[in-house]
Amino acid sequence: MISSILIKTKRKEGINIMNNYGFTLIELLVVIAIIGTLSTIGFLALSGASDGADDAKRLAELQSIRSAATVELSKNRVYPIVTAGSEDCIRLDGQNTDTTAADHTSKTSATTTGASATPLGSMIGQLTGVDKDNYFYCSDGTGSKFLVATTLKGALPNGGAAAGTYGGSTAPKQITCIAGGTTGGLYCVGTLTP
Repeated sequence: MISSILIKTKRKEGINIMNNYGFTLIELLVVIAIIGTLSTIGFLALSGASDGADDAKRLAELQSIRSAATVELSKNRVYPIVTAGSEDCIRLDGQNTDTTAADHTSKTSATTTGASATPLGSMIGQLTGVDKDNYFYCSDGTGSKFLVATTLKGALPNGGAAAGTYGGSTAPKQITCIAGGTTGGLYCVGTLTP
């Protein structure tokens, strides 16, 4: 009899131990929901910072491209020309099969194949470490004016080229620049006017 009382007491104590130290399903679900909410907030905050870093990198690379064009101006007395006699734009990686421009419009880049001996090819060759498929270069037909463009996700800085369409008279060789202060779009710098 005493042994059965001891067994019952131990069982009750065992049950009490589980009830005092365990978590209910509702408690676990609440904790999981809180962790999920905090993770989502953190992810959204960090993705915004990532966009800002991407924009800062592209602005720095845009200045590198602008400097390379200026170097060619000092060497040849003209900016690199895309197409002699006409205002045109190209994507700097020289691919002519890509049909999506940086401003997400339809565009076919003029090819730069075999252009390594030209000022344009020389300028592109100077751009080591630059992701060239994110940038466009435009020039007038005489080499007196140029424009460099890239897509930014955040607010576009003021002081860029005027908003408008640049390039040839047909859509495949045109880009459309957005005004500074606007959030997201194709940001352009240079001396061309629309």
